[in-house]
Parts: sequence; structure tokens; C-alpha cells
Amino acid sequence: MVGVLLLALAIVGLPPVRHLLDWRQILLGLLALPAAAIAIQALRLVSTEEQLYETGGLASVINCVALLGLLTIPATRDVTLVFLGASLLIAAVRGYGGCETLAVSNWLLRRDDQVGCLIFSPLDRAESRMSGRLI
Repeated sequence: MVGVLLLALAIVGLPPVRHLLDWRQILLGLLALPAAAIAIQALRLVSTEEQLYETGGLASVINCVALLGLLTIPATRDVTLVFLGASLLIAAVRGYGGCETLAVSNWLLRRDDQVGCLIFSPLDRAESRMSGRLI
């Protein structure tokens, strides 16, 4: 539901400022940002094959600061919302419980790298406790 909401916010906007997002911005959110995430992960894999597992407080804060930066700059806001919305939908279809910023790159690179996410990590932990599995 959050993925659909983010896509809707990006594409049609919030009242009273409704707009129809330009198709080029949609492509940037669907292709350019996932490509950047893949490139960053691929560059990291040149030096190590070890799983990235940065889910602590500092990593979560860094991830959220980067996200807030992208969401507060008007030129990148809608592109970021498209990326996050689509990534959340892909994560949901795949059953991926990690941060949505890595959903596409982990899928295409066949990885299970993890970074912290202040919004969904608490929900993931609660869900894992209820289901009896550990994250």
C-alpha cells in the first residue's frame, strides 16, 4: 500500500498542488536511481564479496538523511518517490524484508545486502517477533 501511495503522490501530486509527472521523471525513478544503486553495489563488490549488513542506528540515520535530502530538493522529490514506490512494490512481490533502496539491486545482483531503514525496520522487527523468525 505504501508503494502505491508513493507512486500516486509522485505522479499526480497532493491537493491543492496536483500535477501530472513528466514521463522523463518517471523513467529516471524507474531506471536511473535503480541503476545508480546497482552501480554502487557493483563497485563495492569489486573490493569484497562480503554481505553488506549495516542496519544499526548510524547507518539508518545516514540512509534517512540521504533520503530526506532527495525528498526536500524539488527537482529530485518526485523521481525519488517513484523510485521508492516502485522499489517497495518489487520488495513486496519478492517478499524482500530489507530496505527498499536495495530491493532492485539485490534482486538483479542476487544479493541480500541490508541497510538500515528508520521507517520500516521497527515494523520488520515486530513482524519477525510475531512470526518467530529473526532478522
